[in-house]
Amino acid sequence: MVKTFVKLLHLSFPIEERKLRAMVQIHEYHNDVDTKKFWSEITQIPVGQFSKSYLKPHTGKRIRDGYQGSIRIRYYDYKIALELRAFYNVLAQII
Repeated sequence: MVKTFVKLLHLSFPIEERKLRAMVQIHEYHNDVDTKKFWSEITQIPVGQFSKSYLKPHTGKRIRDGYQGSIRIRYYDYKIALELRAFYNVLAQII
């Protein structure tokens, strides 16, 4: 789903790669570096454009092996934000 979102973003708008940012959300017992590499391969966003990860405290109830966390992707361009808002407003009136 994330890969599709990034692909659609590139197909829909003139994207400047340097404006893409990502943040990973994982449990504190997971390997931050490996998780960022995993998401970097999926999204094609360089690891250098990832912000500090959010590390969820471990409750001690269970350990989720193989869990790659979740990712938040941001694109910093107000013009695209305005286009998306206008598109949403049109759709909201139709639905």
